[in-house]
Amino acid sequence: PLRVVARGLEGRPWVELKDGVPTSGPDLSVTVNGLKFPNPFVIGSGPPGTNYTVMKKAFDEGWGGVIAKTVSLNADLVKNVTPRYAKMKSEDGAEVMGWQNIELISDRSFEVMLAEFKQLKEEYPDRILIASIMDEYKKENWVEVV
Repeated sequence: PLRVVARGLEGRPWVELKDGVPTSGPDLSVTVNGLKFPNPFVIGSGPPGTNYTVMKKAFDEGWGGVIAKTVSLNADLVKNVTPRYAKMKSEDGAEVMGWQNIELISDRSFEVMLAEFKQLKEEYPDRILIASIMDEYKKENWVEVV
């Protein structure tokens, strides 16, 4: 479906998207370290990169790239915490200055995440999908992850 995502002062569309790809408007593509992004808007690692569904939604909405939530070989070592966000307060504690995400790594299996990465790249070959990876300090683990 064609969708207008921004309008100019005269009400004319600036950008129209069809299946998350701009069909009108300026060329916003950028190349970073040899990777060509359709636009410079990238979702950082965290909850918006948790699974196939939310990453697909980002691409459908026109994001140029997604950095997936950090994965490791053994998700069983991950301890999920609640609450996942912490308030960052001013020195006097009177004002909330921001939020800190303390959920640092996915508790989903490496195999599931890898299958979802493959599916996303098949469906969105023009988008950049970056895997955030982490594992134990063992060379063989890092070789396998990479």
